[in-house]
Amino acid sequence: MQKISKNELSAFFRSPNHRSYRDFKDQYLRNFLNALQKKYKTMLENNS
Repeated sequence: MQKISKNELSAFFRSPNHRSYRDFKDQYLRNFLNALQKKYKTMLENNS
């Protein structure tokens, strides 16, 4: 599991012209989607 600091997370939502702007890399997106999938899969299994 990869942890992202609050400052690093906010850098993804800054304007591309901002000096602290960061591109949202594929790895972050993949990890985020995997975590969502795990969370909601567990919730659906518990509700069934």
